[in-house]
Amino acid sequence: MNRPLLRSEFQLFSRYLVASAPSPELNDLYADAAKRFFSNAPSQRDAVEISFIQRFPFSIRYLDAFDSVFRRGSLLRKKILLALSVLETSTTQVDCFEWKRRTRLGWILHMGSIAFKNAVDVAVGAVLNGLLLVIKNHD
Repeated sequence: MNRPLLRSEFQLFSRYLVASAPSPELNDLYADAAKRFFSNAPSQRDAVEISFIQRFPFSIRYLDAFDSVFRRGSLLRKKILLALSVLETSTTQVDCFEWKRRTRLGWILHMGSIAFKNAVDVAVGAVLNGLLLVIKNHD
């Protein structure tokens, strides 16, 4: 996989994970690590999924939610984990990973809203997954 494509991919993952663009140094770190960890050719299913998110970045959230339940070993999940690791170790992104203080009721409401959002994301991801299967079988 070429470096510009990996850098572009990391831009998408960074926006998804921390809602901001990464620094050039983090881009390079991700590209180097991805070349090392993902040197094998992806499966046809994984290649279709990665290509789809590059064309339709909004879909990352939904496909990640779906894959986290039904395809835990997917290439997308592995790449997002690598991107998260790179971002988490950065001093420029440390605030994104800090816990916010909340009351007990605040935590209960927060966790309930996360659970609801994730359920919706998995459902939308299931629809997109069906679309990916059609694309894969059409090629």
